[in-house]
Amino acid sequence: MGVNQGNGKWWDGYDPQELYAQNHPLSKKGDTLYAIALGWPGEKGTVIKSLATTSPQLSGRKISDVSLLGYNGKLAWSQTEEGLKVKMPVEQPCKHAVALKISGAVV
Repeated sequence: MGVNQGNGKWWDGYDPQELYAQNHPLSKKGDTLYAIALGWPGEKGTVIKSLATTSPQLSGRKISDVSLLGYNGKLAWSQTEEGLKVKMPVEQPCKHAVALKISGAVV
């Protein structure tokens, strides 16, 4: 038997948009890291747990800037022990996946 012991799909009871929005594949180009949200997280924003201040992958490095591709405004964000918390704008820049450009996480 699988994780759910045959009692339905593991995602039953979850909003698919919420699941996709909280999943953040990461990509790197040069010294910039990109986190892709596979769905729109909405104004409440998102938390990227793998970029927490305590993350062993960051080796103590601090995030210096976060921007949303396709959006010209500034984002409110903070890096905490819980992760990189990013508040999204009211306007969704596109209908599909959105990407956060993150500076300071890569050496």
